[in-house]
Amino acid sequence: SSKPFSYSEKVSSFIYANKLDTSVVKNLIRFGDVDFKKSNTKLDSCKVYHIENIYKNNLIKLKVENCDSVSKILDMSYVND
Repeated sequence: SSKPFSYSEKVSSFIYANKLDTSVVKNLIRFGDVDFKKSNTKLDSCKVYHIENIYKNNLIKLKVENCDSVSKILDMSYVND
């Protein structure tokens, strides 16, 4: 949570369209629940985590690539039940 974040183009569009700011996104990751069954934590380089969290009564799922110096949010979307 202390390293810088970067965003894929798709995630940047999602953040803009839903009027989210970087502090909201960081908190979604920091306090979210990691789905270890979907995540790939055994990679030698950058590990990939699937995270879910609630924001304003909506479930959001994130796919985050965690590398040594930077974390990149690859995908972010609302989950429709």
